[in-house]
Amino acid sequence: MKTATPVTIYYQVLTEVSEVATISSEWTALLMHSTCNRAFSSPEWFLAACKVTPSISPYVIVARRDTSIVGILPLAVKSNGEDALFPTPLSDYNDIIVSYNDIFVAAELLDYAISNPRGYHKIVLEGIRKESNCARAVKLLAPDYNLEQALHKESCPYLLLPTTYDEYLTTRSANFRGSLKRKQKRARENNIIISQLEPNHFPAHQIAENFLFLHLSRMGSRSCFNVLDHQAFVKEVFPALFMAKKMHVLTLLVKEKILGIHLCMMGDNSLCFWNGGFAQEVECYAPGKLLMDAAIKSAYAMGLEEYDLLHGTESYKIKWANTLRYIGKIELTCTYT
Repeated sequence: MKTATPVTIYYQVLTEVSEVATISSEWTALLMHSTCNRAFSSPEWFLAACKVTPSISPYVIVARRDTSIVGILPLAVKSNGEDALFPTPLSDYNDIIVSYNDIFVAAELLDYAISNPRGYHKIVLEGIRKESNCARAVKLLAPDYNLEQALHKESCPYLLLPTTYDEYLTTRSANFRGSLKRKQKRARENNIIISQLEPNHFPAHQIAENFLFLHLSRMGSRSCFNVLDHQAFVKEVFPALFMAKKMHVLTLLVKEKILGIHLCMMGDNSLCFWNGGFAQEVECYAPGKLLMDAAIKSAYAMGLEEYDLLHGTESYKIKWANTLRYIGKIELTCTYT
């Protein structure tokens, strides 16, 4: 009996934005068969970050079997030449992109990155979940690495969706349910509408402008979007994410004017609340509560398992969530072969 010949994995390092752009369709195809977040791990997200951040350069390690891409480690290198890292702090979750359960490819990609550094001395992986491909790869490569401690740094509240929305509501307090019902009634009486934008009916290029205005109106100097690079990033990435339905946009409308916005990124089997904002003139209607409730209903309508509130334990998140996960940072010093 003949034994099957192992298929060799080949590695390619892409260091130019134009090179990364040429594999976008293959990257997206692999992403859709992975456990990674569809927005944070997308080529659109990566390319936008590199285009608006002059202090980093792409360093994307691609694994191929024959001609097919089977793994992507989407790093960037700082101009100081010290660290290779994920390209933007605006991603809540980061990961190595491989097909479901192809963890050995993830480990081999990470091993290649550590053993063949070009222009960096350390790999810093932030926004890493315990069940991520990154974490599982490190467990294979370095069994003694203290992952439990490294990945227990920041809390991420999320809602593991019960079978129905009504069943979920029964898990909230009577005060919570009563308050929500009163806010919804008041909104109806004042002709306030919650609507989800659709790519076929709303200009994609206007979303960033609406978001930045409403978010900064709400958060002011507390917002990370006071940084010009971050504003440039959302202007660059939002149209593509919206058109690809990797980002869902819910709005609060008063006489067809958008006065509240709620942005959700698509996960593998989750809808993830990333950011939002609203105008001061509608604050009395609790727009955040109305939009959050509508987003959870959207997650149910899409047949998803989770509504994820991402990192941060703000009190309003805890009121909606029913469990927690944690994220953290993995730092690996490179070896030289």
